[in-house]
Amino acid sequence: ITLLNIFGKKPALVTQVITLAAASIGLLILTGAGLFNLSGARSTFEMSVNFDYRYLAAAVIVLVGFDMGLYADWNASDTFSQQSRAAAIALFGSGILLALWGFAAMCVVSPEKLASSTVPYMTVARKALGQTGRLIIGMVVICGVFAAVNAMMHSVSTMINQFTSADRNSGGFTLSSKTRVATILFIGGTSA
Repeated sequence: ITLLNIFGKKPALVTQVITLAAASIGLLILTGAGLFNLSGARSTFEMSVNFDYRYLAAAVIVLVGFDMGLYADWNASDTFSQQSRAAAIALFGSGILLALWGFAAMCVVSPEKLASSTVPYMTVARKALGQTGRLIIGMVVICGVFAAVNAMMHSVSTMINQFTSADRNSGGFTLSSKTRVATILFIGGTSA
């Protein structure tokens, strides 16, 4: 991922789209299989809902990272409304996909078994599609992590580059044009 980002912004952005699409398609396949393959699970009508308001705090985690979209190297012609619309669509689509995945998980595997598992996503995938489901969820996890790290490297390096460009325009101290590469190497090195 570090090398990909060093080669330029375009390869990183193209790879970002590919990995996000692969993760989304994999999750859609597993969600569909879970919703249409209810064998061995309790009926959705038999499920009892035991909701605790403390769980709402976990919903904040879903929103982590979308703020980096503001630093996704938008063109100067893009307006803030275009950026906010794109972020809203991404949040809405992601929320629907995760809600459907959660519903499919509870349809296929009992909530007690999900709560006691250390890898509930693997349990659901195996119940939904067998070994193929396990391979698909593995691909989803790998692509998701790749996309998250790639987005972090791209957005942080873009943000640092914008800060140094602002310094350059105001006549202040500036780093060289290699700031972006240095930032990417720093992030890659610290995570390694």
